[in-house]
Amino acid sequence: EDPEAKVLLFVGPWAQHAGVEEIAEVLPQILCRHERAQVLLCGLCSDLSGVMAQDMLCRVMSSFPGRLCFLSERFELPEDLRRGVDFLLAPYLSEPIGQSDVEMGFLGVPTIGCAAGALGRMPGVYFHQ
Repeated sequence: EDPEAKVLLFVGPWAQHAGVEEIAEVLPQILCRHERAQVLLCGLCSDLSGVMAQDMLCRVMSSFPGRLCFLSERFELPEDLRRGVDFLLAPYLSEPIGQSDVEMGFLGVPTIGCAAGALGRMPGVYFHQ
């Protein structure tokens, strides 16, 4: 909707090891502080933490119309969407491969995430837990 928006993307399972609880806690603050931020969250719920995180964010969605979107079915990200992303959210608590991190890094998309496992080798901002 906003051509000047900064698009943040999360791709992965909605599960505890993927850091979805952290996303649910932080996203409302990010959206409040950054009026041009839009967030796309892609992935299937695979445990109770994922269900609870999605429920938490669904309650928040009405406060940010058009800025927060869930895709909770299996699909392939179109190339146009990949190239339009400004930041990849990767708060994984354990990540053996870091495939999303690498794929988006090759497109020049920096990662905001946890330096765990294979993450932290592509350009971006990483934190330790």
